[in-house]
Amino acid sequence: MIDCAGTLKVTLALSASPDITSAPTDIVLILDRSGSMAGNPLVNLKSGAKKFIDIIDEATDSSQDGQIGSGSRIGIVSFATNAVQDTQLITSVDELKAAVDALRQAALQTTRTLSRRQTRCSTRTRRTPRSWSCSRTGKPPQARTPTR
Repeated sequence: MIDCAGTLKVTLALSASPDITSAPTDIVLILDRSGSMAGNPLVNLKSGAKKFIDIIDEATDSSQDGQIGSGSRIGIVSFATNAVQDTQLITSVDELKAAVDALRQAALQTTRTLSRRQTRCSTRTRRTPRSWSCSRTGKPPQARTPTR
């Protein structure tokens, strides 16, 4: 059992065939920027993604020269509620890292939107049947009872 308040260091050793230097490879990093990634998880994700980009940069042409070599490319897609293509398949290490650095956790916007809807809902009355309502009964969220 792992204590959720603690930390755990994991080291992975990966090998793949065919070798990335002899067979051009397209890699897409799918990065989570949802609410669960607030704070340190997002910081760690960015750090890990940039380290991965550096590893591939060096692995494809034996140097960290700022370009993914050997015909390989990396793309970045991030997601929260919806997926977003942050880069196309590219070879520029600087552009890839800039896209990673630009990732922002999306839950704050979602929380604000939800709060506005709840406020709007709680101020509506049944006398305005065409107005936005929170449930099929038209009751605001505060008046709803949970169902099991």
